[in-house]
Amino acid sequence: MLSDADAERLAQRFARAEFRPAEKSRPGSSRPLVLICVGDGLSSSAVLAGAAPLVRALTRKLRREFRLMAPIFIRNARVRVEDHIGEIVKPDLICLIIGERPGLATAESLSAYILWQPRLGSREPDRTVVSNIHRGGLRTNQAAKRIVEVIRAAAKFRATGTGLAARLARRGPAGL
Repeated sequence: MLSDADAERLAQRFARAEFRPAEKSRPGSSRPLVLICVGDGLSSSAVLAGAAPLVRALTRKLRREFRLMAPIFIRNARVRVEDHIGEIVKPDLICLIIGERPGLATAESLSAYILWQPRLGSREPDRTVVSNIHRGGLRTNQAAKRIVEVIRAAAKFRATGTGLAARLARRGPAGL
């Protein structure tokens, strides 16, 4: 959870026009509203090594299909912070890029937790994760492509996590 002061600051920031997409006010806009967040999580080394190129790649790939909000950074983040942010900002989807626990191979691993309609009542099975994003794992361009595929599917089926997996399973082995 965000502190009360941070929650208030976030609400004020996203109430200002420069942090919301210009087309937000257009009636009938069907392009989902997406917020990309970056959190240091358990590895600030991972964020320093790979978050900026991943955010740039995602922004390039998403900006024509989705309404993008100004990205935010969350210090000392954990995955469930996207629930609280969603409750305040109310995007259609949040993609939280977060530094993962340093493992045996690297301290530079990122994951992207994607959540359709994030709210305080969101559950872990509601999230879709793309993990192992680093030089020796899923490279930035590969990760961006995979994340965009998940976001497109989430927008189409209005679900992430197990809900999205179930809908994709009905489509057969091709999935995304």
